[in-house]
Amino acid sequence: MSNLVYLLVQNAYVRESIQFPKDCFPSLKKLSIADFQALSQWYMDDGALENLEKFTIGNYPKLTSLPPHFKKLAHFRVMQVRKMPQAFVKEAKQLGENNEKNLWLFMVHMKLNYIPQLS
Repeated sequence: MSNLVYLLVQNAYVRESIQFPKDCFPSLKKLSIADFQALSQWYMDDGALENLEKFTIGNYPKLTSLPPHFKKLAHFRVMQVRKMPQAFVKEAKQLGENNEKNLWLFMVHMKLNYIPQLS
């Protein structure tokens, strides 16, 4: 799966935690995950998802934060968030506001919306 560039996973994971190890999906550019009702913890090793550019997440009622390494991804530019707990939304919004990389952050199905100034 080293050449995989897009991955969509929906309602296919029933555990409380998930781990993305180092060198996981090295070519992945777009990740969309949704409807993992039990997931409450997400871990990512340094070197995981290194080329990720776009991330879509939705309907994780127990997930309240992004993994710390997620904030270090060099190519990451777009995040779509829908139906997530307020703590997760707050952290995602802070990531967008504090990001020097001009992250485009879309809060779908919410009144909250942040798009950085484009130069």
